Amino acid sequence: MGRPDLGGRHVSLREKTIRAFAWAGSAKAVTQAVSWAISILLARLLVPSDFGLVAMAWTFVGLLEQINQLGIGAAIIQRADMEEEDLQTLFWIALTAGISFYAVAFLAAGPLAAFFGNDRLVEVIRLLALTMVLSALSTVPFNLLTKDLAFGKRSKAEVLSVLAGGTVSIALALQGYGVMSLIMGTLCQQVMLTATVWVMAGWRPRWCFGPDRVGSAFRFGLSVMATRMIWYLHSSADTVIVGKLLGDRLLGFYSMSGQLSTLPVQKISTIVNQVAFPVFSQLQHDLPKLRTYFLTITRFVALITFPLMIALVVIAEPLVRLILTEKWLPVVDIFQIMCVIGVIKSVDTIIPNMLMARGRADVLLKYNVAILLVLPAAFFLGASYGLLGVAYAWVVAYPMLLLYLYRIGLAELGLSVTDYLKNLTPAILAAGAMGAGMAAFRLLDSALWGSNLWVSVVGATLVGIMACAAALALFQREMTAEVKGLVGSLRSPRPLAESPR
Repeated sequence: MGRPDLGGRHVSLREKTIRAFAWAGSAKAVTQAVSWAISILLARLLVPSDFGLVAMAWTFVGLLEQINQLGIGAAIIQRADMEEEDLQTLFWIALTAGISFYAVAFLAAGPLAAFFGNDRLVEVIRLLALTMVLSALSTVPFNLLTKDLAFGKRSKAEVLSVLAGGTVSIALALQGYGVMSLIMGTLCQQVMLTATVWVMAGWRPRWCFGPDRVGSAFRFGLSVMATRMIWYLHSSADTVIVGKLLGDRLLGFYSMSGQLSTLPVQKISTIVNQVAFPVFSQLQHDLPKLRTYFLTITRFVALITFPLMIALVVIAEPLVRLILTEKWLPVVDIFQIMCVIGVIKSVDTIIPNMLMARGRADVLLKYNVAILLVLPAAFFLGASYGLLGVAYAWVVAYPMLLLYLYRIGLAELGLSVTDYLKNLTPAILAAGAMGAGMAAFRLLDSALWGSNLWVSVVGATLVGIMACAAALALFQREMTAEVKGLVGSLRSPRPLAESPR
């Protein structure tokens, strides 16, 4: 039994990729703005310990969520021969797993609360764990939209869900519900996302269970799940260590600095992950074209994220004072360090997507095991020096571990380190120009206007943007032509050149 092509079949892969980035990008721009506004308002209404409590709960619930997914979404996207009967089987497997892992979370809530020494965690974990059941219900339709690059539909669902969840969180926070405002907003967002992707995808479940039909897809999915689970363990290790050794208040500061520094990168990386994996999967057997798409995507992501993260480093102190108030000032130094790491993290997710598309989940598994062994030890040592020690542990350990991933990934594409760095040159130049321009303006502002917060943030940002644009125009004029070509393709789609399926 067939299914409709949710993204449209009579468009070239190039046009579908550009449109997918445009839709995903516009949606993430909206959700980014809304998420920042919500986070800022909630930070002003709530206390650091509320954010710390939720961060503690997510260390466990998030781990179960990685296991709960069973890599089913990645298998749906990666497998070109997925039939309707396979999708039905995967849906029932996902739902069964979601209910089962919720039961695990419910029972484990008490012991986890005892581990962190905070009885309030019991209720928080049991409520947040409901997201696993809700996400299981949306696994198949959500990933069908991704597989077909139907990001117009998916983007609408994401924007609506963020607006719904944010509205609930703010309303409850204004009524004095504290940490519950964060939890209920999260649940509301997941309910809305699940409902809307069902409507957008037009896919409906029916009883059909044939595990023998999905054996190879399930094996691939389990490999991806293992990789993601290990990734989650090492990426959450800092939260667990800070929460256990330094308490919920300091964890709240650490969590907020992480949210502010990684939110821009996460949103952009999410766009890239959503589009790059299905595109790379369609090109997995065409190495020259895969290499071209890989370099192009990396270059454009870096052009956005490198200058952005450097800008945040320069204006961190006045920005925190302006939007979060004085009570959050302890996050400034940590925020700046995490922004530096954010520069690296903004492009390091592209190689894993390429390797997964090539069926090299084994490489990612080994890489994540290595990180799991090294990073927690670094965080534990760093925690003895406080929050700054944990942040510096990222700076020292993480780039060293990335060398292995880059060596394998670039070799898979037949690229050298020189090729890769040359591809990033315009972004590095743009970031340097932006940082220098903003730093110079802040020095001038301090001398002439006494460091007015609004002048420091807005003025430095405008000067930085102009410096960044000048650097790009001076050093990389061909980039302008490439951008114009992409925009022109988006506005005036060319005739059918190839079908992705």
